[in-house]
Amino acid sequence: MQQAQLAEGPVWLSGERALAWVDIPSGYVYWKGAAGSGTLERVTEKVSAVIPRALGGYVYPGQRHLWKSMSEETLPVSICKLVEEPLGNRCNDAKCDPWGNLWFGTMDDSECAHSGALWCLGADGHLRRLLHDVGVSNTLAWDLARGRMYFGDSMRRVIWAFELRGCEQAPELGEATALVGSSQAPGFPDGSAIDGQGCLWNARWDGSCIVRLNPDGRWLETLHVPLRRPTSCCFGGEGLQQLFVTSAAGDGELDGHVLQLEVQVAGSPIPAFSGTTVTNVEVSASRSAGLLPQLEKVA
Repeated sequence: MQQAQLAEGPVWLSGERALAWVDIPSGYVYWKGAAGSGTLERVTEKVSAVIPRALGGYVYPGQRHLWKSMSEETLPVSICKLVEEPLGNRCNDAKCDPWGNLWFGTMDDSECAHSGALWCLGADGHLRRLLHDVGVSNTLAWDLARGRMYFGDSMRRVIWAFELRGCEQAPELGEATALVGSSQAPGFPDGSAIDGQGCLWNARWDGSCIVRLNPDGRWLETLHVPLRRPTSCCFGGEGLQQLFVTSAAGDGELDGHVLQLEVQVAGSPIPAFSGTTVTNVEVSASRSAGLLPQLEKVA
């Protein structure tokens, strides 16, 4: 597999026993499994993640659109135009919650302005904006045992644990506490995965490592990787006991590639998007979206 400029959005496809990920600038979607490797799709704009659909195919958060693809034989089609996003923005981290709702964050593509937001596309087709004033959106993970959702802003160098409220069709974010502050780990927080014990594994951009944090934010271990800028991670493989790490291009031999690492704890599976149709997306309550917690509240 050729070196990516910015590999991101990894997901383990359990049915295919394969890993899929994207190269954001090129719009290419890649896969690698026991049967080989190759290109799954190419989207006509920057694409940030691979989201499996429960009914088959995939959703791809893009630059100005959410895209849907039903099979390798059909081209991706736009299912939603992000009309309320500034023109310089694009999607970044994206995952589905345990109920099959699709969450995705946006960001200023030049990484200068706090113009991003956190969106949730419900399985019922409603699109809601829950947060704004986001710098670089990252880290989406859910810990149902503790009723919380993790969300990070790489520009602020903070990951928050939000109280998760509401029903499965319309989840809401409650009070937030800082799980990781700006000086608690090397580099910048990027994408994350959650294991079966509720611990968060966070890729550290410019930190050359993955850090594992318990639900209280205590730093349990550091997994050093030969990558200057690891971008995200996910669990996969037999028993979900392998950690796949994507990365950005750089000077190192492995920069821009995907690493497969053996770990001693099993991960949690990433759910598929359970929406049946999202061709008529309704934007609601977008102007009442909340602000991120202020920095003076960060421990």
